[in-house]
Amino acid sequence: MKLLSFLYITIFLIGCSNYGQLTFVTKLPKAVKENSGIAYYSNEKAWFIEDHGNDDVIYQIDFKGKLLKELRVKNAKNHDWEDLTHSR
Repeated sequence: MKLLSFLYITIFLIGCSNYGQLTFVTKLPKAVKENSGIAYYSNEKAWFIEDHGNDDVIYQIDFKGKLLKELRVKNAKNHDWEDLTHSR
């Protein structure tokens, strides 16, 4: 039983070995108050949406934190947008 417990703990710790290795890229502009979804677009740009209660807008932001575009979505309400995707 001790061996089995040791094995589970070891596997758990190995699975958490990359904990804390996130890299800070940039601060988001003040226009994006509550980010809910991100779609990576290129080496220098990404699209962002906000959560419920925010504007019906999709934002394009570069990795320096500069707001490049705001796309207002017509005929759709941001009831609880949770994710965004990009296809090529």
